[in-house]
Amino acid sequence: MGAIEHASHFGWDSTARGTLDIYDQVIGSIQKSLEA
Repeated sequence: MGAIEHASHFGWDSTARGTLDIYDQVIGSIQKSLEA
């Protein structure tokens, strides 16, 4: 529990979502370049 509370205190949730957003952008640009 301590580690989870520590991570959430430093915005782990928003960090994880930001990372997923970056992955989505990278995957999208790769797919576009493959289709081009």
